[in-house]
Amino acid sequence: MHPTSNRSGAVPEPVRTYLDALTDHHGVFQHAIGTAPDPNHGFCTDDVSRALVVDLLHAEQLGLSAVKEAIWNRLDFLAAAFDSKRERFRNFRDANGRWLERVGSEDSHGRAVLALGEVIRRSTDATIRATALNLFEISVPAAAYFQHLRPWAYAIGGCDAASQRAPKRDTSHLIGLLGGRLIDAFRHEGKATEPFWPWPEDTVTYDCGVLPQALITGGMRVGKPEWVNQGLLALRWLIEFQTAADGHLSPVGNRGWWRKGAAPAHFDQQPIEAVSILEAARAAFSATGNRYWAGVMDTAYAWFTGANDIGVELADGAAGRCADGLTSTGRNPNHGAESTLAWLLTVERIRELRESGLVA
Repeated sequence: MHPTSNRSGAVPEPVRTYLDALTDHHGVFQHAIGTAPDPNHGFCTDDVSRALVVDLLHAEQLGLSAVKEAIWNRLDFLAAAFDSKRERFRNFRDANGRWLERVGSEDSHGRAVLALGEVIRRSTDATIRATALNLFEISVPAAAYFQHLRPWAYAIGGCDAASQRAPKRDTSHLIGLLGGRLIDAFRHEGKATEPFWPWPEDTVTYDCGVLPQALITGGMRVGKPEWVNQGLLALRWLIEFQTAADGHLSPVGNRGWWRKGAAPAHFDQQPIEAVSILEAARAAFSATGNRYWAGVMDTAYAWFTGANDIGVELADGAAGRCADGLTSTGRNPNHGAESTLAWLLTVERIRELRESGLVA
């Protein structure tokens, strides 16, 4: 079924009230109890990287002066997270600023590379851009040795973003390397699977839109139309199986995910899945100009505002925050960083789409 469009309502103005409440001088608190930041779980590179991308988009709406301090907060965190001897980012940091591991996950490293690439592309401040570029240059080589799909995809996104401002390092080789691995993963799993399963893993889990998104953006960047086509195919498949009969988005839940040969888990649905689909559809729209993908973006946005399986609003536009998921009985009462940043990013992407004049 074609995704529902024009059901998402007006886009709120940029609101940083809650994001600012989640932020202290060390970083962005990962979790909250209700709407109160929970320092017991400290900070992580994943969320700080997400926040940095949101800051950049808010700077375009509110002016750099409104978010400059926050941007430096994120960059200082990432600089502290990077271990130059191991050439890797650490991920988890406690509320007192102490790092809790020697090497972070590949996911967190990839997200940091993605965020730094976006700073290089978007920031109008030469000092901010130079700081990000320096950190990007010394951190991006590690991506060549990653073993997992999503870190490949995040790194492709960061390289694609950075390449638009011509950094010193030629990123096309790394995009080609990681994109080649990613397309091979899709082709291997797709050929070996019966019935049709155009997915590179046995289970559809979290942040799945980033995989087809990377094929689309990477393929466009290095002139690989077969990557783009594979990404579009996989993304349509994901959307088909995550669209309810009336057209609203119904993401795979994290209480069981979706194993090949089994039914998808219905709950708990996470905001990261909605924004992941939106970001992938944004890449598809950019690559094809097909308004179907704009409709997908609008449908993903509407999931936050009540067009979902329970019919409840997950996001509070006035406060700039979002509940941590959709359960079988309603919204999760907590409002952590990942969920809130998913909402704030979604708002800015839809604003950008509507202001483009390409859709209503």
